[in-house]
Amino acid sequence: MMLAIKNARLPSADGIFNIHIEDGFVKRISRSDITADYTIDAKGGLVTESFAVAHLHLDKVNTLQLLDDKTVTAYRDDPRDAIKMASKVKKYYNEDDIVKRVKPFLDQSIKFGVTHIRAFLDVDTMAKLTAVKAMKKLKGEYEGRIELQLVAFPQEGLLDDPQLVDYLYSAVENGADVVGGIPWLESTVEMQRKHITTVFEIAKRYNKDVAMLVDDAPDPSLRTLEMLAEETIKNRWKGRVQACHARASALYPSDALEKTLKICKEAMIGIAGNPHTGGEVHAPLKVFSEYGITVALGQDDCQDAYYPYGRCKMTEVAFLASHILRMMTHQEMMKLLQWITINPASMMGVGYHALKQGAAADLLLFREKSWYEVLIHQSDPMLVLHNGDTLYESLQA
Repeated sequence: MMLAIKNARLPSADGIFNIHIEDGFVKRISRSDITADYTIDAKGGLVTESFAVAHLHLDKVNTLQLLDDKTVTAYRDDPRDAIKMASKVKKYYNEDDIVKRVKPFLDQSIKFGVTHIRAFLDVDTMAKLTAVKAMKKLKGEYEGRIELQLVAFPQEGLLDDPQLVDYLYSAVENGADVVGGIPWLESTVEMQRKHITTVFEIAKRYNKDVAMLVDDAPDPSLRTLEMLAEETIKNRWKGRVQACHARASALYPSDALEKTLKICKEAMIGIAGNPHTGGEVHAPLKVFSEYGITVALGQDDCQDAYYPYGRCKMTEVAFLASHILRMMTHQEMMKLLQWITINPASMMGVGYHALKQGAAADLLLFREKSWYEVLIHQSDPMLVLHNGDTLYESLQA
């Protein structure tokens, strides 16, 4: 079926456009009239790419009630303590419970315009493969509505117990799409490097992308982002590696930051930042972006031990980032839009995720006429398309 969205505005162009969609792809964007089987009148509303979330701990959503405020406070002050305290929620893990918590969350995410999520799932001696197996079921159930990439994530570290590495291998063999890591958590520099090399061994064996949480503490001595970039180049895995958080880089002296920026760019590493979580110190995302490194905003956590808020509403995440990062010019607001659409999709290997001819019709329609107005109101889309199919609509009469 041919679909036309008429009288639409685009984020980066003036005037009114018509968008022709056929076989799940954007066939044409023009100012001229379009004939189609079905027509939607945008009435001057804004059309953007759908939202992609490159970093979200999906197995932990809505578990805050199992803990107390001490964990949230600890994550601001000493993330290592917070991780230990938060691990107790995993003793309650079972597949049915995870599915029950996550399904309404995914339904809500679709309503908010999210069509792609890279989901970090704990894999260790306590969680075992419970989260991976539960999310594998949901991945199949939600196929065609929201695309889930499953990250096997060793939240507690990797080298203290030989079983941890075995679980990571097993997670990939049981359906994980991406190999995760958290090298900064290891107790020595040598162990941090070994953590990273072990993850690459698994990724190369199964031909998987890599996504790691690096330097997630206000400690300027941490250098696992740099180590990750070095291993990316060494293993010829350029463009297939994502780094999350990297908060310590905000405290680097200028020469150390310059060195890190240079090697990250060479390695083609993407940086997924979460300035709304984790306290006052956050990665200098504007600096990374200005250096030519791909930057995205992640949701990170939703109503769990690390962050009491969150609902996978990326207009809200962008709104918060606008304040925290002081990105309030028109040009900066447009960059924020790219950080929750095109850039995270690129990190996830989604492909041609753009509001252009030939791209998949993963689109959102807002009542507002500009991205600036959407940010002001943190609006929900009134139409969500994925591969040209309508996932959600609340169009005006």
